[in-house]
Amino acid sequence: MKNRWTLIFLVCGFTFFSQNYTISGSLTDSESGEDLIGARVLVKDQPGVGAITNVYGFYSLTLPKGQYTIVFQSISF
Repeated sequence: MKNRWTLIFLVCGFTFFSQNYTISGSLTDSESGEDLIGARVLVKDQPGVGAITNVYGFYSLTLPKGQYTIVFQSISF
């Protein structure tokens, strides 16, 4: 019985301590108001972590708790 409770505690502990946060938004051209389609949203110093905006300029990133620098890139800018 003792081993069973230890396992339950470990599983619940990992769930409680692994906090992820979602950053999301829309990118638009400040002059024309057009949505920026296909713009890259990158996490600086985190290779391979990022998102691409959809046809509405929307993006969403889920990251573990911490401080990050987010970089926005678009071919037209």
